Amino acid sequence: MPDTRQSSLAKGTSPDYLLLTGATGLLGRYLLRDLLAAGRRVAVLVRNTSEEPAAERVETIMERWEAEAGRPLPRPVVLAGDVTCQNLGLDRDDLHWVAGHVRSVIHAAALVRFDLDERDGEPIRTNLGGTREVLRFCALLGIQDFHYVSTAFVCGKREGTIRENETDFGQEFHNSYEQSKFEAELSVNAATAIRHRTIYRPTIITGDSNTGYTNTYFGMMWYLKLLAILVPQQPIGPDGKRHTPIEMPVSGDEPHNLVPVNWVSQVITHLFSLPEARGQVFHLASPHRVTMRGVVEVCYDYFGSGGVKFVGDAGHGLSLENDFARTFFVSSRNYRAYDRFTPDFERANLNRLSGHLPCPPIDGRVVIKFLEFGKQDRWGKRRRRSRPEAGAATQALRQMLDQKCQTGLKRLINGYATGLGVDLLGPGGGQWRLIPDINTGAWSLSRGLGPADQPVRSLTVDELNEHSSASG
Repeated sequence: MPDTRQSSLAKGTSPDYLLLTGATGLLGRYLLRDLLAAGRRVAVLVRNTSEEPAAERVETIMERWEAEAGRPLPRPVVLAGDVTCQNLGLDRDDLHWVAGHVRSVIHAAALVRFDLDERDGEPIRTNLGGTREVLRFCALLGIQDFHYVSTAFVCGKREGTIRENETDFGQEFHNSYEQSKFEAELSVNAATAIRHRTIYRPTIITGDSNTGYTNTYFGMMWYLKLLAILVPQQPIGPDGKRHTPIEMPVSGDEPHNLVPVNWVSQVITHLFSLPEARGQVFHLASPHRVTMRGVVEVCYDYFGSGGVKFVGDAGHGLSLENDFARTFFVSSRNYRAYDRFTPDFERANLNRLSGHLPCPPIDGRVVIKFLEFGKQDRWGKRRRRSRPEAGAATQALRQMLDQKCQTGLKRLINGYATGLGVDLLGPGGGQWRLIPDINTGAWSLSRGLGPADQPVRSLTVDELNEHSSASG
């Protein structure tokens, strides 16, 4: 009997692939995990780097998720490219594959940088230019379902309640990052080739509320990193505490909206599955607010420290009378514009379609998880393990065909004479389609799973090796 394990088609999802950009970023790697777990067929656009090819970068991410899950996981189709390049930097074969398989795009690639570097034009080049290239790509290939990961801070310096259906009010911006995302949103809305445009606007994304994990240190995670570096350098006083003499020009009770990356990914994955979510704008904001005073008090206990004063409007500029204060203020200058900025983001669309997915609060317990993970990660400087062997299992499948291992191939096909999708789970895995030649009886290999009416077998690497060794 044929293998009874079913593909994602049995779960009611589309046989078409979605193309995800930004899969190596913090949110992108969670989206990759959650979309695959939801049974989606996923292709990722990832840059080759001088240190590591795109396939190995993705394999590193998948092996981490696999270790956390404790079981083999499916792999996406990896396309080496760049969102800032024409046709996303894809070669002719990749363009042909995308044209035949991809029907939706989730554009999550972005550069979080708050200054405008005239030497490279970032973050405008990636955030605005990259979005426009992805939109041109969709128009070229007729992809009409477009999902854009924006930011709630396209509101710029607007205060008060920010509605989900509001975009352009002639607002000013705190930095070039906000402006680049705002102009990218305008480009998405103006794209006539897109039939369904869905926009997700998360607030300030933090690490994972369950594990503390992050692969990048921005926003709150940057502040925690800064404190973890500076506080232990302070001498221990007579009271047994490390004194951190600094006057913060805020009340300390300003409510800030922070959301954990795992929740943001969970919500986007859910909304992507809903036809009624198409064409909507969602503020991925938390009903729970975080205050600087609350975080500082957690850090007091964690580091055994004290000495922060919240002086609010009574402060006359930044007090720089000691090394701790000078270093802190200089190192956090890019974020100071948000110290007092506390708009209220409407959540009507979000609550209506994903109200059953509550946002975990960033409370003291979670802050401790962030601090503990950062320490283990050496705040981004932990040595990487050896590079993974991307495509190893896929190579074994190719060898099975090349060596004409008839017994093993027959066991694998097992009655599927008209073609078979093979979903190789685990290290070095991938998604492929075995296609028979009706004239010669030979089988060839094509990237990606097949159409809706074609069965799919899911095998682990070990199971594939068992088939391969069955040559007799």
